[in-house]
Amino acid sequence: MRISNHSYGYNFGWYLYGGTWYWLGQNNWSSTEDWQFGYYDGVARTNDMMIYTAQTFLPVFSSGNENWEGPTTQPVWHWSRYGGDWRWTNSIRPLDGGAEGYHTVNTYAVSKNNLVVGAVEKIPGGYTNPTNVSLAWFSSAGPTDDGRIKPDLVAAGIGLYSSTYTNATSYGTKSGRSMPRPAWRGSWAC
Repeated sequence: MRISNHSYGYNFGWYLYGGTWYWLGQNNWSSTEDWQFGYYDGVARTNDMMIYTAQTFLPVFSSGNENWEGPTTQPVWHWSRYGGDWRWTNSIRPLDGGAEGYHTVNTYAVSKNNLVVGAVEKIPGGYTNPTNVSLAWFSSAGPTDDGRIKPDLVAAGIGLYSSTYTNATSYGTKSGRSMPRPAWRGSWAC
């Protein structure tokens, strides 16, 4: 079997760019939730068709970093889409995932034939029962619109010691959607 790691995706819901908030949902469909979360779109379908055709290939994708994304103090002025137009507005909208922190997976994480890995908090004393496990506050979670549970697996994603981009020998502590995927694959491959 061939396995590949992927930590990319599209921005949905709230998005901060250059110090300005954008809400990427479509207000003519819903002003409180981006319809694209959990939606099985053409990208997910194409991804599934490719994986189904190459049956010895398993891409491992991160679930995303969308949970509770958005401005914590509202109202806040932000750009928002209305049909094909962008408007400057201060409408109050919930953070991505709402109060429960669910339904924030998108595109690649919605595919059916890949493996999706989410981030959880480290368990200092080691795992003893399910109550030890807490989803990382930022880690995207399902369900998908058709009811499938995502992520498929979880791994530690906060405060992991890893290589950094500074130079060929630099290391540092990192958190985020890019961390659990290789941690899971590394432990599985050993």
